[in-house]
Amino acid sequence: GGQLAASLAGAFRSGMTASVTISRNGGFDTHSDNTQQNGRWDSLFGFLDAFVGGLAAEPGVAHASMLDETTIVYCSEFGRTPELNGDNGKDHHPWDSMLFVGKNVRPGTYGLTNGDQEGVKVNFATGNPNDAGQVLDVQNMVAGILTLVGGNSADYLPTVAPFKAMIA
Repeated sequence: GGQLAASLAGAFRSGMTASVTISRNGGFDTHSDNTQQNGRWDSLFGFLDAFVGGLAAEPGVAHASMLDETTIVYCSEFGRTPELNGDNGKDHHPWDSMLFVGKNVRPGTYGLTNGDQEGVKVNFATGNPNDAGQVLDVQNMVAGILTLVGGNSADYLPTVAPFKAMIA
């Protein structure tokens, strides 16, 4: 993670790129024996810790560090059920967690699931539960990510309200 951060910082500083997609295939799609996940989670979060720390240690172009100039979004294409299935594994789930770090990111925890682990209505500006809000959908998150990184979500998703609670 630290070596990758140093390499990418050099690419950003030289103007070679403005964005990068990193795929950490972790083999998290296990529907049986969920204990296989423990080492994979340790590896993933060890990588992310080293990567974020590496960006924080690299000088930025216009700010103190590359982390001050970089937005990191880490997510999966689907979530996992909170309960184990009959094979001691976890199946696909429509609600997922996402991690946002860096430039323009407001620290906090946003969104919520109820006792049945289903999404509840939230205010899209605060991320707090609100009966007048709406349940987060992947389209709302994509529109929010586009907004977070400086894009106009209406150009791509004109009828979708962006979730903006994570934006500083």
